[in-house]
Amino acid sequence: MTVEPKLTIAGNSDLAVEVSRHALSAGMADPVYLWRDPADPVVGRSPVVIVADPDERAGFARLCLEADVRAVTLPIPSPDDDLRTAIETGHLKQVSRLLGLPVMARLYEDCLAGVAGRRYGVFAAHRLPRNHAALVEESLADLVCYATLLIDSPFVSLREIDATPPENGFAGRFVIARFADDTIATLEVSVVLPDAPEPHGEVLFELTG
Repeated sequence: MTVEPKLTIAGNSDLAVEVSRHALSAGMADPVYLWRDPADPVVGRSPVVIVADPDERAGFARLCLEADVRAVTLPIPSPDDDLRTAIETGHLKQVSRLLGLPVMARLYEDCLAGVAGRRYGVFAAHRLPRNHAALVEESLADLVCYATLLIDSPFVSLREIDATPPENGFAGRFVIARFADDTIATLEVSVVLPDAPEPHGEVLFELTG
């Protein structure tokens, strides 16, 4: 007899496997299912957490929509119209990886509770080691996603700028966004730190209100 999972974790990445291990080690009474391949027909009606690599997330998310299952996913690069509509209506929720950092989770909770008062500006910078330049796009998506969760207001305008790497090896991407509540967000990801074995780098986040 097949037991329908209560929690499905989607992804074939090390991160997905690790999340599944944590769920199991937490002693969950309900079964946990690791959905490793979008071709796998088992979706069920359980909540789905999509922690796949960036190029796999859209595939898992589409299958969730087809099965009418609500899902939570790390940011999806370049979602198509159907996925964008699902995100806007709340059927598919994007969550930034930055919420996994205790200080960023606390800032998010404080902002929702009104501690900052009337917000009017956000500045965020994620500085990466030079040998992890391939993570610029994903890191910027995490910053943008976190800012939208924090501000909780629709975009009015968004401008993205690619930096041209000069001889010193600097590379980066910048986003300047204006929200319907008049909050201005300036977000940047730059590749400026010395080479390092881990990709985490440094995150700076400023909220003015």
